[in-house]
Amino acid sequence: MKTRVDLVLGFLGSGKTTYIEKWLEQNNYSGSIIQYEVGAKVLTHSHKDLSHETFDEQQVLWIVEEHKQKHLLIELNGWMDLRQVLDTLNKKALRKKIYIGNIVLVLSCKQFNTYYANFKEMMENQIRLSDEIVLTDATTEQEWIQVQDTLRKVDRKISVKSIERSVVKQKSPLPDRLVVMSILAVCLYLIVQVARSFQLGFFQVEGTVIHGWSTIFSSIIFQAFPFMLMGVFVSAMMQVWISKEWLVKIFPEKRLTGYMTALFGGLLLPVCECAIVPVTIRLIKKGVSVPIAITFMLAAPIINPIVIASTYFAFPGQPELIFIRLGFGLMIAMAIGITITVLGEKVVLLDNDKDLDCGCLYCQIPLDTEVGFGRRMKIVFLHAGDEFFDVGKFLVMGAALTATAQAFIPRSIFTGIGSSHFWSLSIMMLTAFVFSVCSTSDAFIARSFAERFSMGSVMGFMVFGPMLDIKNILMMMSGFRKAFILKLVLVIGVISFILLYFLTTFFF
Repeated sequence: MKTRVDLVLGFLGSGKTTYIEKWLEQNNYSGSIIQYEVGAKVLTHSHKDLSHETFDEQQVLWIVEEHKQKHLLIELNGWMDLRQVLDTLNKKALRKKIYIGNIVLVLSCKQFNTYYANFKEMMENQIRLSDEIVLTDATTEQEWIQVQDTLRKVDRKISVKSIERSVVKQKSPLPDRLVVMSILAVCLYLIVQVARSFQLGFFQVEGTVIHGWSTIFSSIIFQAFPFMLMGVFVSAMMQVWISKEWLVKIFPEKRLTGYMTALFGGLLLPVCECAIVPVTIRLIKKGVSVPIAITFMLAAPIINPIVIASTYFAFPGQPELIFIRLGFGLMIAMAIGITITVLGEKVVLLDNDKDLDCGCLYCQIPLDTEVGFGRRMKIVFLHAGDEFFDVGKFLVMGAALTATAQAFIPRSIFTGIGSSHFWSLSIMMLTAFVFSVCSTSDAFIARSFAERFSMGSVMGFMVFGPMLDIKNILMMMSGFRKAFILKLVLVIGVISFILLYFLTTFFF
């Protein structure tokens, strides 16, 4: 008796596992489930994880022979060529043992337009070869209908369903709060400027404050954006052109040379901050020791050549600050790596950790296959654009908060705080943690504080921020154990404060 093989495919985050769980609830399924991709959600039903294996004829034959079930459900990666998958299943040796049942394509409405615009040919091939399409993440009925209409243009007869089997009518979601706040801020700024042009009394009095705010804000933005743009572009080039395997191979097995590579690797491998945590997790999974991988995670964003250049332009005429930032950054990273060695932390990753990426859909494209120069460069620009807008909001928020603090808080308050090394350093480190500004542009925000805080505490902003901030902790929670994250945060905070306090007290 032949085994029925059903296929469920879709991109990472589309909701394949959720669909399978709901399908299992509605059907009395007693067969086996094979996963060639494991996402964030773990399948509760008994299954076999083959996400790191190659889908070929021998692999499928082995699966069929081992399980000997009437029914086999295979979850596929959306980047796998569906036509090649079907050609494999239709080979003579397999046709004697299996037959193909339903082919279900799971698509996220939120991701659909981006995927379809950039990978139209591949997606249309998947749509035509599928028996049924299941849509997820539809926030409105209109959005669901728009995606369905696009699918019907490709294949008029295709069956399209919602994951809930019916569309739940919802009100349009409120716009992102940050967008609303930005729009209100711009409107308020324009109103103030118009009022000042008519020389209204109140705005004449407050004009100096408003002018000061706009000057500080615009100067930070205009000076920092070029370096941030260069940073995300170089990072995107690395993501696309440098393979994950090669990145792991450059770390030697010997501990001393491994530490040296971790400290100075960022000069040749300027990994962006949003990608440094996934790279670190990948290094640990491939056998690089935890202390060396953590040292690389902390040192790379500081020794990045673009960070060095931005620091030079942010503090003209003070080249010594570059060496101080690099020296103390590498010293702190090395001290933390040694501390992790002493603590003896070995099992630090989650049991179900997956090969993380920086969060954008372009990192999911399998570039180890034959991909032409033009296609790769297109992905570079798409990746860079996506990352630019992702990290750009932190720069805008950081610049706005910095300008607000300096324009509206009396200088006397800063003078009182700045006279205390302890409090000034504590405030600047906390500010760096909350602002979460990219290291390629944080020097310009730091410079704006130089007139109100000691240079040692400002250096704390530039050294501590690239090592630990809110967005990095959120990334670490996706792959590291919470107990290790807590220890690492404490170690980074304590060692950074002690060494930076020494810097503030004795050098500035």
